[in-house]
Amino acid sequence: MTTYLIKKGQKYPTPRLWGSVGDRLEFDFILDESWNQLYLDADNSTHKICGVSDLFGSNSMRLGVRRRPEPTDGLVAVPYLHIKGKIVYGVFDNRTILNYGKRYKCVIHKVNNYWAQKLYEVVGGTSILLATCNHAMSIGWPYRLSGPYIEVGSAPSKWRILTEIEIIK
Repeated sequence: MTTYLIKKGQKYPTPRLWGSVGDRLEFDFILDESWNQLYLDADNSTHKICGVSDLFGSNSMRLGVRRRPEPTDGLVAVPYLHIKGKIVYGVFDNRTILNYGKRYKCVIHKVNNYWAQKLYEVVGGTSILLATCNHAMSIGWPYRLSGPYIEVGSAPSKWRILTEIEIIK
């Protein structure tokens, strides 16, 4: 796994995580406890972990996270979609809290005229399905990998946030 650091005053991580992907992206990730700093601000924007987008980002499916109403040891998983440049929130079939320090897997892939996002918890090498989101949408080719992004309104991050990510495919 590679540790990606979003520095205070930045929106994107170091090192930068981007590149081309096929019609399937699989990645494992661990949210560091530094993500808990999101509870220090009233803003409840959706922060992105990773996903697939078209060349210009106007159509995409990404795994995002948001704060819960009360500070806890985790964040709510959110299927974050851009469809023709408009933000749309997909719906997971189960409400899922991602806890800090646990390993998760996300698979985003194309199936005919829709994209699917599956979220798993990885326990001892076994992937346990937590939630699924299917959404009819088009993401134009070439597909690109879209990495972590902290969004506090339109401002850069107020905190130093760490995420471990391993791109599988």
